[in-house]
Amino acid sequence: MTAVVHIISFLLIAFTAGYLLKVSLSDMLPFVWSGLILVLYVLAYGRFLMLIDILMPLCAAGLLVYALHGRRAGTGADDPGEGSGATGGLDGLLSYAKENALSAGFITYVILCIVIPLTQSAKIVTWWDDVNYWASDLKSLYYLGGFASKYANVSPAFGDYPPGVQLAKWYLVHMNRHNFSESLAFTGYYLFNLSFIMPCFKKITGKRAIVSPLLALAAWGFAGIGDIYGYSGFCADLSMAFLFGTVLITATEDMQCRAAMDKADMNVNCRALDIIRPSVYLAVLVIAKSTGPIWALFGLIIWLTYRILNMTDVTKRKVLRLLSVAIGPLFTGASWMLFCLIRHRVTQTTSTMVTYMTTDKYGLSPYKNEFGAAFVKAFFTEPVHISETWVDLPPAAMLVLIAVLLILLRVFKLMPGKAGTFVCVCVPIVGIAYYALIYVAHLTIFATETQYLDAEGMIASIERYGAPFIIGCMLFIAYIWMMKDRTGLDAKVFLLAVLALTNIPEAYRGLYGYRMELEDARKVRDDFLNDDTADFLEVLSDNIDITRSKQDGDESKIYINGGLRVCRVRDGAYYRVQDTYAAYEASPVSVMSISYDIKDVSGEEFTYAVSQTHAGYLYADWQPYEGTFLDEMVPDGYFEYGRLYRIVYEDGMMKLQ
Repeated sequence: MTAVVHIISFLLIAFTAGYLLKVSLSDMLPFVWSGLILVLYVLAYGRFLMLIDILMPLCAAGLLVYALHGRRAGTGADDPGEGSGATGGLDGLLSYAKENALSAGFITYVILCIVIPLTQSAKIVTWWDDVNYWASDLKSLYYLGGFASKYANVSPAFGDYPPGVQLAKWYLVHMNRHNFSESLAFTGYYLFNLSFIMPCFKKITGKRAIVSPLLALAAWGFAGIGDIYGYSGFCADLSMAFLFGTVLITATEDMQCRAAMDKADMNVNCRALDIIRPSVYLAVLVIAKSTGPIWALFGLIIWLTYRILNMTDVTKRKVLRLLSVAIGPLFTGASWMLFCLIRHRVTQTTSTMVTYMTTDKYGLSPYKNEFGAAFVKAFFTEPVHISETWVDLPPAAMLVLIAVLLILLRVFKLMPGKAGTFVCVCVPIVGIAYYALIYVAHLTIFATETQYLDAEGMIASIERYGAPFIIGCMLFIAYIWMMKDRTGLDAKVFLLAVLALTNIPEAYRGLYGYRMELEDARKVRDDFLNDDTADFLEVLSDNIDITRSKQDGDESKIYINGGLRVCRVRDGAYYRVQDTYAAYEASPVSVMSISYDIKDVSGEEFTYAVSQTHAGYLYADWQPYEGTFLDEMVPDGYFEYGRLYRIVYEDGMMKLQ
């Protein structure tokens, strides 16, 4: 029932808002998704995410009433894809719905909304980065209903990773009220990403929309042009790619608002929308990943410059209005940074980066020569989508291809004037600059990550971190091309281009082929959960209730409320990988592990190590020692391994209760 309410609400919001704002339904799909993420972002601070179940239908009902009795934004437009030519009230809304519901953009998305949940129904989390953070953090959001309390966030080593794309996944996951569903998380991830491709198809209407099933396949394969990680995991770089590309699109798209921006009598709502849409996309881009602000800055520079160059009369007032597009990203970026500072959420990467910027403590990687050789070889020779397919272009060739395609768009006046020339020059420079940043990152932040010492490993890094440039630019180019005419040639070229450039085996594997590997994937996860970890997870399950608050239960349980952290004491060996898998299973309980052989550590050293985890509870795996300093910390003088203790500090001494 929850899913039905949200599907109807989402569609009503997209239809009615698109009708009121005179924007095509295909354009509204990514806009509604992005607006939804910003609403969830605000709700998550108070752990009020579940309020979206009330807000969505209320918003849909309010917009519907206003659409039936209020006035539309702007005046008539010539393009039926923009829902024009309709009268007001019910007749106007029905006319808009008829025109837009028959466009390939909407039909393709409906197909994807049906197919993706079915094909992803068995998918589980397998990618290391998902286990390490993306899935673990999402699981915490699901059970807590928002952001965790101070020192209670899971995956503490990645504390300041932004939550933007997480909230899109949460929106689908929360529709299962019984348990956390990894398959629904993948469904949310893909439906959010793919919505950004739908505007490319908005002018394919009428009988030509029969190609929608093929466009759905092409949309799925689009990411495989320059990224494969999104087919098996929650790769935030791919989401940033679609957001970055859409920001570029909003700078150049031929909308009524854009064409009329210099007219004194331009409708106020239309003029506001011209700023709000890119501002919303930039706001989500900033909180998509830690590198989101970099891509938001690139996008903002291109957007502002393009708009200013297209002005017939540049005035201070117009420039200030354009600058207001930065309000959205400034709000989300500043609020997240402040939140992380207050809650002491800092990643290892951020700490390392700050150290490099402010001191000479680390210096360059001792493998700098090997990294350099691997980077050059990978950049110029390795396929950007990792494995070999029909057309295997290295990153350097993709960079050249993007530059050539932009020049062709300029030559054929699909991107005319000084603004078009600026894009042809600026976008390749952005790509070169970011690839340079990737190289520098391997000499500094990733200085000891030896998996990148050869070209085969390095291309994985270049491909993943460079995805916002390659996929974002290809989306931008595809949009400009698809808007040029209505002869059918545009769609055919798009389909052929995706077919030639994408990684078809990986696209198939991500859609359905992963099922052939499910048994092995489950076994890998299970193998990392040994008997000690199974006992640990069982103790957590027996003592901690993650489904209710203290007010709703009895006093014999520990209630998760805003989250809690447990310090797990291992036996002195190295368990990083095993601990990561255990922490994912334990989420939303935050687990930090320390490893000591109890006989080889003093009470003071042990107490300090535990205090640095900021944990409220302690659990120690079994060790063959009795009569240790641990006995002095418990009331009855006998410490029990395999038991959950509450940590209390009295006069600088740690006590366990």
